[in-house]
Amino acid sequence: MDRIKFAAVRIFGKSVVIFDREGWHRMILPNGELTRVGEVPEPFTGITQTASIVAITACGFGNPNPQIELVRFDAKDRPYVYNIDRYTVIQTLNLHPRYQEILSAAGVQENAELSNFLRNNILVIGPDRPDYHWVRELPEHIKNAKIK
Repeated sequence: MDRIKFAAVRIFGKSVVIFDREGWHRMILPNGELTRVGEVPEPFTGITQTASIVAITACGFGNPNPQIELVRFDAKDRPYVYNIDRYTVIQTLNLHPRYQEILSAAGVQENAELSNFLRNNILVIGPDRPDYHWVRELPEHIKNAKIK
């Protein structure tokens, strides 16, 4: 379903990664709480070649704003050595307000193949820079994230 991915890139104006739903569910706490991720998930492994990853947090399921935050250490930004990027997670694309726009841009009709794709995958979109993108210390919500 590369067409969905490329349409989403065009619609959101950001990078889009397709992430396996089962992998996402294994990564996050089922109650929607912020989860400290132990290993760098597949969509982000390329970042580890150019940056030192300090922490990754994620939240989903019942959380109204599912997301991933990736914390990188960058000594050249002293004294703000931690850089935080946020990625929006769309867990149920067919319920997203821009779903029909994405289908139209992709030239895709709803069918069994699309249903299977939506059932088995989520979209990760970003990065965005939160207000606290450059910080001296890790924010409390990241320090206090629960490990699964």
